[in-house]
Amino acid sequence: MMLWLLAFLLGVIYGFINPEKEDRWNIIKKSLAIGVVLGILLGLIVAVLLPPVGIIFAGFTVIGVILFVLYFTVLFVIGTIVGDILESLIR
Repeated sequence: MMLWLLAFLLGVIYGFINPEKEDRWNIIKKSLAIGVVLGILLGLIVAVLLPPVGIIFAGFTVIGVILFVLYFTVLFVIGTIVGDILESLIR
C-alpha cells in the first residue's frame, strides 16, 4: 500500500505550509499517546469478543497498534523536516 507515501507527503505539506519550525518531539509524544489509547481500546474489544484466546491477542493488538501509529508518525516527522528544508530554500 501507499499509506507510507501519503504520511510522508502530508508531513512535507505540513512542514512547508507552517511558517515556523515544528515541535517534532511534541508530535511524536502526542502520537504515542494516541497509539496507546487506540491500542488499549482495540485490545479490550478483542479480549471481549474472543474470551479464551482474546486475552493473548489483546496484548499483540496493543503492541501492533502502537508500532503502527509510531511508524506513520516517524514518516510524517521526516516529511516535516523535508518540508522545512524546502521552505527555507524557496523563501
